[in-house]
Amino acid sequence: MATTDGSMPTVDVDAVKMRAVQVNYPKKKPRINLEQLGEVKEPERRSMYQVMLQNLKAANRFQATFLHRIIYVGEHRLAGYEPAKELFAAIISQCNETYCIERLTGFLLYYSRHFVHMVEGDEDNVNKHLRLLLACEAPLGRTKLLIHVSNINQRFFEEWTSYTDAPSKLLERLDVDADLQQSGRCIYNCIKKLYALMGSLAHDLLGESADQQEDLATLPSAENSLTSSKVFSYGSLGVADAHRFFLPEYELLDFVVQSSFTMPLQEYSELYGVVPMRDIYKDRVWPVPHDFIPYDVFERPYECATELPKEASKRQHAGAASAAPSTISLQQVIQ
Repeated sequence: MATTDGSMPTVDVDAVKMRAVQVNYPKKKPRINLEQLGEVKEPERRSMYQVMLQNLKAANRFQATFLHRIIYVGEHRLAGYEPAKELFAAIISQCNETYCIERLTGFLLYYSRHFVHMVEGDEDNVNKHLRLLLACEAPLGRTKLLIHVSNINQRFFEEWTSYTDAPSKLLERLDVDADLQQSGRCIYNCIKKLYALMGSLAHDLLGESADQQEDLATLPSAENSLTSSKVFSYGSLGVADAHRFFLPEYELLDFVVQSSFTMPLQEYSELYGVVPMRDIYKDRVWPVPHDFIPYDVFERPYECATELPKEASKRQHAGAASAAPSTISLQQVIQ
């Protein structure tokens, strides 16, 4: 289409393209006003450390220390239940009165000729307990380690406790010279019965402590201080019938003591109670120790042979070598 003066009009091509092509650009998101959200907040991120602290608090473990549990069986010639309880309670108290990371708690099962002792605590305190037990002059016989568990979940008992009763008789005859599979089955049965017994006693202790707290809440504070105790003990008259089913038999404990597959407690204490001083890998470290480094190799100059030997020297050397055996043989003949 022409203009009035006869010239062609100019067309803006870019403007036409922009009107023809429409691009949907993303709109800007509105800014969030935190004041309008009110109490709504972002979820708090929890680290693994916080989760571990919560689990330790739920298990009454306020310190991130590994707890160990050992159970050992032994023979004794003590006069009765009270002397045995006083002996082991004194050792436990002596360990807890000194510096320790985790105090010792445990359980003593007393029979007329055998005993079973379970101890829980940190590694140093458990080893200290073993040293005191093996060093005392008590009339104890052969003592064997039954089980050692490292990094246990939680304790069986909050305090040290003891128990005694007469178990039932085992009708099956146990062979002390049995193979590893048969001996392992008997040892496993003994551990299983002890765990069931300690679990039953711990359940009763928790129930009794809850009842005592309810009763003590109604008493004056002076009476509360008089009734508090840190050492619990069971006799054969109170709750003995409820736990007699879980008692290991005499024959089973005697089998554990006489078996060749159980470790003596003295050997266990010497093996794990003392940290050995080893000098291995001393010559495999870098940098090498001062004694093995030859620092004086290049202090004195050395003359290296750079010329080949001549023919005359070779002949002289060969003649001297051939004359030496004849002289030696002549002297041997003269002698």
